[in-house]
Amino acid sequence: MPVLYNGDYDPEGLMIAQRLCNRFGNVSPWYYHCEAYGKCMSDRKIFERRLIQLRELSHPALKLVVEEMEKHKKAGYQEYIVEELIGASARVTEKYEPCLDAVY
Repeated sequence: MPVLYNGDYDPEGLMIAQRLCNRFGNVSPWYYHCEAYGKCMSDRKIFERRLIQLRELSHPALKLVVEEMEKHKKAGYQEYIVEELIGASARVTEKYEPCLDAVY
């Protein structure tokens, strides 16, 4: 069963996502899409030295949001979309519920 990871939409958050995916084969970035980034975007600017970190990211699931972040140069924070994340995680849990019942 996969482990889904979501964190902040800033260079450090995306770097954590990529490191977890690289280290553990069953981890996938989750809910890192442009629409969610647009909803959680803050006024906090990402300066050039931090934008450079985004260019080091190579995970295919992060590419589009990286491009969007480079365009807007703003950080996004998951607490701005927490209700949306809760709803989405409930849908994911329902999908895997039969698997969980078999384990317990």
